[in-house]
Amino acid sequence: MYKQVAVVDNRYLSVFDGRTEYQVGSRLEELAEPEHQGGYYCFETIEDAMTAFFPAHSKLLGAKKAIMEVSIAGASVLYMTRKHGQDGKAIKTLQKYAYSEMEPLSIIPPESWPVGTPELTQAKERMENPPPLTTK
Repeated sequence: MYKQVAVVDNRYLSVFDGRTEYQVGSRLEELAEPEHQGGYYCFETIEDAMTAFFPAHSKLLGAKKAIMEVSIAGASVLYMTRKHGQDGKAIKTLQKYAYSEMEPLSIIPPESWPVGTPELTQAKERMENPPPLTTK
């Protein structure tokens, strides 16, 4: 399984909350519950992790990103997430999982990320060079 994380000062943090730190070899535990009420989120493929959707209020949207390979265990919740094109039509359905236990195994180097489609090439560019955040 794979997870997109933010890279801040050589630390790997949750893009969403900006606090949870992921360290290779250190297991994390939090009960995965429905309605996004807990657990650690991940995807089955690097491609899905690269194109993961984060809510606009996520704390580290503007940070550089990395992909981690993770080991998971415990209770889980499956979420189906639809990605939409600019025309508003659904173009892909992602399976996002929340697990109660997660252990980061390794950081996948950017040169190993797949870029065989325009969507993946754009995702890699956004992850390595995120656009500056604008305030409203």
